[in-house]
Amino acid sequence: MVIRVSNSDFENLLQEVSSDVKYFDQKEISSEDVTEQFIDIEARLKAKKELENCYLELLKKANKISEILEIEKELVVIREEIESKQGQLNYLQNKVAM
Repeated sequence: MVIRVSNSDFENLLQEVSSDVKYFDQKEISSEDVTEQFIDIEARLKAKKELENCYLELLKKANKISEILEIEKELVVIREEIESKQGQLNYLQNKVAM
């Protein structure tokens, strides 16, 4: 059985579940430190957003259709990467909360 519970309720749940049990065949409690992963993703996300801003500035200065299309093409890729990194951060935040 796998149970996800908020950090604040963990001790109470553990006591409640264990209160009437005299013997456990096996009891395993685990945690995972995602601090390094979180910081790395956060830094990459910040860099991608800065890159996106640079391309948006270039887009304002572009004169030719070919330049505009090339910049838009790069922006699509960057935005996909931003969305991916944001999704990873959201996942880790949810994982840490429970």
